[in-house]
Amino acid sequence: MKKDRPPPLNVIGAEVRAARLRKQLSQAQLAEMVHAHGWNAPRTVIAKIEMGVRCVSDYELVTLCRVLEVSADYLIRDAPHKMRAIFANSGK
Repeated sequence: MKKDRPPPLNVIGAEVRAARLRKQLSQAQLAEMVHAHGWNAPRTVIAKIEMGVRCVSDYELVTLCRVLEVSADYLIRDAPHKMRAIFANSGK
């Protein structure tokens, strides 16, 4: 019996990963960079964000944008489409 995956807790995980890889950063390196901007996020937090299993606060979003040198618009550009898919799959 196949288990249903819970809906993601954020809609920016894939974009964070793509931006990180474009900058040729590991998750650990990104964690160090956000720490230098005042957000103490270990590598595991970056991994959970990328997998969509952790929520992202507004402060964290801004920090990711600064460190990855992308706009918030870039990170959330597919949010409406993703949200429709999430709600369609959840039966709501």
